[in-house]
Amino acid sequence: MKSIFALIVFACFCSTLRADEYDAARLFSQLKDFEGEWRITEPSRDTIVTFEVIASGSAVVERWTMSPTRTSMTVYALDGDDLIVTHYCPQENAPRLKLVRTDSNGIHRFSFLDGLNLQDKEGSHQHAFWMQVKSSSQFVRGETYIKNGSEYVATEDLKDPQTFVRVAAKK
Repeated sequence: MKSIFALIVFACFCSTLRADEYDAARLFSQLKDFEGEWRITEPSRDTIVTFEVIASGSAVVERWTMSPTRTSMTVYALDGDDLIVTHYCPQENAPRLKLVRTDSNGIHRFSFLDGLNLQDKEGSHQHAFWMQVKSSSQFVRGETYIKNGSEYVATEDLKDPQTFVRVAAKK
């Protein structure tokens, strides 16, 4: 009886691992379908996000334009079963994050791996973000920035979510 129970637990554990792997590939495929222009729904902000699939479909570039002089770029790419993100920030750093889980509400959570130009203790960087795909024309996203070298507090992740709607698909 114990061996049957152990086998069931092991099978559940393995199916969970496959589900996580599937989520990375599925989310990457959804991001490819985002190709085109999106806009934040907050009337006080004029943020435009453009998604573009490049490199024979192996990378998705997300360009943020917050003003004519303030832009950023995030590149999504699969590394085996992992979805890795590199965020090129106007703060002149480039943190890398990894999709770590997708919860039961369909919220995809990314967490910090490492990064470039994080030596300045007075600077900050994107340490985590989450996104939830609501439909083919809407997604919600939240970001957590922390001071370089400081401790990350996971409860900060759900603050200030932003909703984006599709303005135009790729032409």
